[in-house]
Amino acid sequence: MNIVYNHSILPLNDCTLTLQDRGFLYGDGVFETLRFQSNTLYYWDAHWDRMDSACSALDLLHPFINKKADLYDLIIELIQSNSLTEARIKIIVRRQSGGFYSPEASTADLFVLCSEWKKPVERKQNVFFIRDYKNHFHKLSAYKTLSSMRYIIAGLELKKYKGDEAILVDIDGNISECLYSNIFWIKNNTLYTPGAETGCIEGIRRKQIIDYCIDNNISLRIGSFRLQELLSADTVFTANVNGFSFLESIENRTFQTSHPWVETLRENT
Repeated sequence: MNIVYNHSILPLNDCTLTLQDRGFLYGDGVFETLRFQSNTLYYWDAHWDRMDSACSALDLLHPFINKKADLYDLIIELIQSNSLTEARIKIIVRRQSGGFYSPEASTADLFVLCSEWKKPVERKQNVFFIRDYKNHFHKLSAYKTLSSMRYIIAGLELKKYKGDEAILVDIDGNISECLYSNIFWIKNNTLYTPGAETGCIEGIRRKQIIDYCIDNNISLRIGSFRLQELLSADTVFTANVNGFSFLESIENRTFQTSHPWVETLRENT
């Protein structure tokens, strides 16, 4: 498997990290996950903008600052070098070594990994709420950072209870997001999704869905919603750049696993 390290494509085994690596020591960096299908790197502009915004928030200067087209071309070359026609792409920006909690530099390295794309599960049956960690809004909560402990804790609970999906809530008990995706539900011909104030990731597919609803006059509510709001829904689903999944059952409450709006959003976002 080949990877990108800054401006070069090289075999994965040729890339070595030291114990002084700030990603290893402090989780000092951000990442983006993208999908490549039909010769298209989906939502490239939106991913670039979010990565650029996240790097600005962390004062990170990666090697492709102001070189979006160059990075795009290098990612396509990487996919081809790995003989993939459908791929999951992960871009990692990690601050260069030096300093303790206070870093010595703003310069950063950039890595790109790719693997075979896998279609998401269509229906998830065993879904439950995370009890041991609460999301909260802060300067970086909208971004994907290398410090992903909240999702690790959620993943441990998911594994413990042999679940298919986990739902995180915020410190006030409002629905926030799922382990791998943003969450949506439909009730009385209105689409609901939690707002950024709940500490959820501002997902790229989430943005496409919101924009589509606004442009096509689909009733949409974004905000803070209690658990009961979700549990009284007709249909619940998750979405990320890889696709959509219906949540069939949440802690013994069952939901419809088809809805024409979901199929419309699947086809148009």
